[in-house]
Amino acid sequence: MVEPALLRRAGQAIALGSQFSGFTLGGMVLGYFLDRWLGSGPLLLLVLAFGGMMLGTWSLLRSLRNSPDVLPPDPAQPPEDPGSDRDRS
Repeated sequence: MVEPALLRRAGQAIALGSQFSGFTLGGMVLGYFLDRWLGSGPLLLLVLAFGGMMLGTWSLLRSLRNSPDVLPPDPAQPPEDPGSDRDRS
């Protein structure tokens, strides 16, 4: 039987890959149709594909930073104190 942690990590990897490729493919499709509509050649296709890759990379890194079991915490930042959120009045 497959361990649930392994399935969870596989699901995260599939989701992150789909997220990146979705942004890239979305930029390419939008650029293709805008190029056809405006008659601008492959210019918008290239620009929006690159923009989709950049947005996909940003989204991927943001997702990895918000998932503590995928990416370890930054050692340069001190650990959070759980009691620091309380009022000190």
